[in-house]
Amino acid sequence: MNVINRYKQLNFKEMKVKLIAIVLILCAYISAQTGFRPGYLITQNGDTVRGQIFYKKIEDMCKVCTIRIKDSTIDYTPSEISGFRFINGKYFVSKKLEDKTVFLEFLVKGKVNVYFSTDLYSDHYYIEKDSLGLTELPYKEEYKTKDNNEVLIKSKKHFGLLTYYMQDAIGLEPEILSIKTPDEKNLIALAKKYHKTVCNGDNCIVYENTPPGLKVNLEFSAGLENFPGYGNGLNPTCASTNIFAHFWLPAFSEDCFLRTGIRYAWVKLPEDNSLSTSASVFRIPIQLEYVAPTRLIQPKMAIGATLYPTTFGPFNFPVTSAMAGIDIKLSKKYFLSIEYDIDFDSEYFVIKSVGSNALTIGFNVSL
Repeated sequence: MNVINRYKQLNFKEMKVKLIAIVLILCAYISAQTGFRPGYLITQNGDTVRGQIFYKKIEDMCKVCTIRIKDSTIDYTPSEISGFRFINGKYFVSKKLEDKTVFLEFLVKGKVNVYFSTDLYSDHYYIEKDSLGLTELPYKEEYKTKDNNEVLIKSKKHFGLLTYYMQDAIGLEPEILSIKTPDEKNLIALAKKYHKTVCNGDNCIVYENTPPGLKVNLEFSAGLENFPGYGNGLNPTCASTNIFAHFWLPAFSEDCFLRTGIRYAWVKLPEDNSLSTSASVFRIPIQLEYVAPTRLIQPKMAIGATLYPTTFGPFNFPVTSAMAGIDIKLSKKYFLSIEYDIDFDSEYFVIKSVGSNALTIGFNVSL
């Protein structure tokens, strides 16, 4: 008898509220991307002050630097310090723009410097050269009517400015003309090539945070799992073992991972019931995971789907699933992990009831 038919409908409203709460908290974490991270600020006298700098949206970091030194937290404006940097990460410097002083993200330092900032409306890129000063690369997109059709028009003024700033580099025009839309990747590549062309063996400095090609954390855990409504209300609790792989997703967020692996439980019922006495339940979660960048205890959450590859899977496909937990840092590479996983009986991600919930503890190893 298929295990799918052994589940009863539970309190849908209560389960729905719990899932919505998890989703909202996860989305808030991902969108904010905040937290104190190791870094330092540079005073106007050139001194370095180390501490924990508050990482937030780029547009906010262009306005203020918040640093925590021991038990004190201080805000610094662009007019008060020369800049700040996260360890092996983003670097911001104070620059005067017309009638205001702001922090700009320093992308490339060389014969020409490249900077970046953003606001609610658009991204802004700047180029600087000792003999020519600092200026913004002009670029905009707008729709215009042509032959009764809306046509997207991209400005080309940045071609002329880049050519003017890099006129001493022979043969660089094709690379300049290839930049239809200025962005971080193509401007860094252009600045590096320009620097290599006009300098004799000197390297420019690229301040972009270059992540490793592949970063994976492995997790081994075990615990107890409960199957509410299984077998006409028998509600069995059984042992659960898991092997997870957490793949870092720096392109999406520096604190997000793809969480997948294998979850296993052996569901066993009392022998005097009319249903089968046991069933193996294998599952493969595929979830987006967020891990808060705190120092010792790192809250984490995940949401996605879980696949049931065996015929004994207790749900319709696919299964909506979520996780909440913490990682406790034991050393640079090892973490103690405590997690609460929940699967929902769902059909095409329409939640019908809770299917299983598990509390597990294990070790997370950063490779």
